[in-house]
Amino acid sequence: MTTQIEQSKNVILEKCGGEIPKIAITLGSGLGELAQSLTDATIIQYSDLPGFPTPSVQGHVGELHIGKLNGVPVICLKGRVHLYEGLDKIANLKVMIRTLKAV
Repeated sequence: MTTQIEQSKNVILEKCGGEIPKIAITLGSGLGELAQSLTDATIIQYSDLPGFPTPSVQGHVGELHIGKLNGVPVICLKGRVHLYEGLDKIANLKVMIRTLKAV
């Protein structure tokens, strides 16, 4: 798990353009449009981040958006996992949270 966290952190930092995000926002159903409000945005697919979950719920796309919201560097997570999706998804969720903390 530690290797996945380090690898995912490095991918995210490479895409940040030198500005470390201050906030991570999980966008659930109905909030996905917030990601379109980001300026200087970059999108990373969860599939490009080792250990990140692939959402199985329709409408949850599995993208990490990096950009600025009202001038503040942020990460928006489009696509989340739910407990009913299985324990393997929970392990992936741990990687996601620990990666965001490492960034």
